[in-house]
Amino acid sequence: MISFNPEKAPRKTDPTNSPVAPLDPLTAAIIRVAAQTAYPYPSIAAKADIVGLDVLGSNLRILSASVGLAFAFSEAIAGAPRILADTIVREERQLLSYEREATPSRRAIMAQGQTYDGEVD
Repeated sequence: MISFNPEKAPRKTDPTNSPVAPLDPLTAAIIRVAAQTAYPYPSIAAKADIVGLDVLGSNLRILSASVGLAFAFSEAIAGAPRILADTIVREERQLLSYEREATPSRRAIMAQGQTYDGEVD
């Protein structure tokens, strides 16, 4: 099985020669299914008078692309539980930090109109 995970891909020795964007396997698999579905084999065969241009047939081409899409989808969601758990922990920490108030200062209970002079009896 071939993995297209950019984190596990071997690094090039000199990255300054050509900028490389990591290939998203899920997007590539979706494009492959769309291309296998929409490619006009019958019209190309009719124009070029070629019999048997589509050797595999439409069903087998789409099935092959769909299996690749299933593997790409499973690879894409493999890290989802860890990412979800990290997000939940981070949001709970933020919520707790917002809910905590500073320790209130202690003051003496006084009648209305009295002023606080810094000493409590």
